[in-house]
Amino acid sequence: MAQQYYYLISGLPGITIDESRSLPSFKTLTDDILPLLSEEDAVSLKLIRTESDIKNLIRILDKVDRPFDNNGNLSEEALEASIKDTSALPACMQRIITSHKESSSAQLGLAPDDEASAEYFNELFSSSDPFIKAYSKFEFIMRNVLAGIAARNFKIPVENVIVGNDSISDTIRKSGSPDFGLSAEYPWVNKLITLPADDPIESEKRIDLLRWSVMDELSAFDGFGSAVVFVFALKLRSAERWKALVPEVGRALTEKLVSETRTRLEELIRI
Repeated sequence: MAQQYYYLISGLPGITIDESRSLPSFKTLTDDILPLLSEEDAVSLKLIRTESDIKNLIRILDKVDRPFDNNGNLSEEALEASIKDTSALPACMQRIITSHKESSSAQLGLAPDDEASAEYFNELFSSSDPFIKAYSKFEFIMRNVLAGIAARNFKIPVENVIVGNDSISDTIRKSGSPDFGLSAEYPWVNKLITLPADDPIESEKRIDLLRWSVMDELSAFDGFGSAVVFVFALKLRSAERWKALVPEVGRALTEKLVSETRTRLEELIRI
């Protein structure tokens, strides 16, 4: 029987995407929760935090000009040391470092962040936790659909920006329909293709609300199980990001993201 966390979950507050209360940070809360989890569930929670480690790894390897993400498992100093001795790193991070050293890529034309993301999802898909696997599948498909929409908007080949060699990724690459031929199986795709292209902040919020809805659906019957803990942590990380983005800063950061996306897509045109 899966571990039940009655005391832990009963003490977790409700949370909204527009959270205004003073709550523990994602990093602080997950640091506090980790010792309370079973060994297997602790591995899963650390895997969620590995996404930040991977972003930081690309930041170091490719000298990307962005702040260090403190939501990972490794400090900046520990990560830099681990690049020299990768033995303690997750397999996906080891593969990213090896690929970088050999200047090789499993899928030609991918930006470093996208290639790293593909490796991270491979790690997620191999997780033994049902929630991690199910939610990761949703997130993977959603990111590919969003990449496909962006490619269409910039009038470049969709296949240049899609990650993965699975059947759904191939469907997105080849489909000419507005919903990439996916909405019958995944009705939420319709919410993505109707996002307001002229309001990136509103689009980002709708995307996060879709994430929250899917997380709630996937954890609805987990009672006091690990999925509820993981959902709270993921929602807290999301709410923390939105709370930090006052309107002016949020708009500036989103416009920067749009500009960077446009530049990357334009570079892909030349590949």
